[in-house]
Amino acid sequence: MKDTTKTLSRSFSFYSFGVILSRLSGLARDVCLAFFFGTSVLIADFMVAFRFANLLRRVIAESPLSSSFVPTFESVKKRSLKEGFVFARDLFYTLCVLSALLVIVLILGSSILNQFLNDFHSFKKILSLTCLMFPSLIFICLYGLSSSFLQCEKKYFLPASAPVFFNLTWIMWMAYAAMHKERCQALLGVGVIFSFFVQWVIVAFPIYRMFRTSMSVKEIFSFRLFHGSLSGMVKPFFMGAIGIGATQINSLLDSVFARFADASGPAFLWYAIRIQQVPIALFGVAITAALLPPLTRAIKASDTEHFKTLFKHGYKKSFAFMSFSFFGIVSLGSLATVVIFARGEFTSISCVSTSKCLLAYSLGLFPHAATLILASSFYASHDFETPMKASLFSVLINAFANAFLVFGLHMGAVSVALATSLTSLFNFFYLYIVFRKKWGRDVFEITSYLKSFACGLFAAGATYLYFLCLGKEDLFFLHKAAAGKGAFVLNLAYLFSGSVIFLLFFVLMEKIFKEKQVLTLFDRRDH
Repeated sequence: MKDTTKTLSRSFSFYSFGVILSRLSGLARDVCLAFFFGTSVLIADFMVAFRFANLLRRVIAESPLSSSFVPTFESVKKRSLKEGFVFARDLFYTLCVLSALLVIVLILGSSILNQFLNDFHSFKKILSLTCLMFPSLIFICLYGLSSSFLQCEKKYFLPASAPVFFNLTWIMWMAYAAMHKERCQALLGVGVIFSFFVQWVIVAFPIYRMFRTSMSVKEIFSFRLFHGSLSGMVKPFFMGAIGIGATQINSLLDSVFARFADASGPAFLWYAIRIQQVPIALFGVAITAALLPPLTRAIKASDTEHFKTLFKHGYKKSFAFMSFSFFGIVSLGSLATVVIFARGEFTSISCVSTSKCLLAYSLGLFPHAATLILASSFYASHDFETPMKASLFSVLINAFANAFLVFGLHMGAVSVALATSLTSLFNFFYLYIVFRKKWGRDVFEITSYLKSFACGLFAAGATYLYFLCLGKEDLFFLHKAAAGKGAFVLNLAYLFSGSVIFLLFFVLMEKIFKEKQVLTLFDRRDH
């Protein structure tokens, strides 16, 4: 099937629907986490350890693996379908061996380092928890490869929805851990490993069935490590890993600065970014995942005009959804924080602090989503150096911004969220300038972007007036007095009605401006 804007929209819709399910289950997971453990120092330390353990998740298993695998696999598959499957099979077994060796090295290295932290009890405990969760990296890598393979085969729903099984498994494990508070951190760590295993198994079964159409059982389990075509992945993978590694260094710096800013800072940021990541995953990552394979095929066919058409369509759609998401968070983010998390150990102070961090994170929605699409265009054209440079420069920007906001302005945990948004803005401008020089300005439709921004602005204004008429403008700008845990049903009603007002006005403005980007998600004619 030829790649068109309609097939791109269809792929995006399938991926988005899967992400909706996974994010809803992720929301349930975080609600349970907040209920059982709140924002205590205990869970804050676990969150720091979780981020440390997942440092290599993005460095290896996500963007670099996908961006290097997709072009190479498409090239091999173009010669022969079976040869492409053989390459994917051999890469799977190679990845099993390499990831297992890496885990062993990480555990040994962490154990040695831990011997020098006797005077730093808190960090010693965090490192021990990190070490416990390292084996999950094996299943994360296998899931990342499996997801990329399915996306190349135009199967988008399953890889996007597989995290549902991770979340459900971890929720059950979490409930058990909550009954054993004295060792809950270790139990949560073991639960993470098992949950990632379940997530990978969900995508492994359909891939096995697909392989059986081209290979016998004996051929599937007869493999050789380091397939010849693997050399084509090495340079792109390592350049992508360096770039993503820089991003993960930023993430680690964020955790450290957050701990200095506030003992519960990592927890505030954890819950805030869970909400902020919903539109990024639902729209930004979904569009990028649907866009990378067809962009790669357009480059392989030397069809520059088709490449520009696909890019323009994806970028315009991404900006519209980020406008919808940003102004939605501005209008309803604080109230959503109260409705979702304000129960159990999650206090009023936790609500206010988390809401402030959420608003600061939301400032980075536009540049973050744009960076994802710009980077995918570079990956499709085998330019891995440009995104890598942008990521390396961002480490310095992020460190300076964090230090200035935390130690200079003493803004607390919100400093880290602001620094993250500023760093995303720098990344965007760097990639945008290089992209424009290479492909020209004609792929950017400024008028369309301004219309989408205006739609969000008008919708936010209408939502504020709605709350003002109800005498509940404090729900729009959350403060401590409005962050109580009571009246859950009433707050839920306010959130639902406010969401309806926001959606109706956004859609109305899209019709007025004739810029129906959000509407097309539900329009079957566009699919």
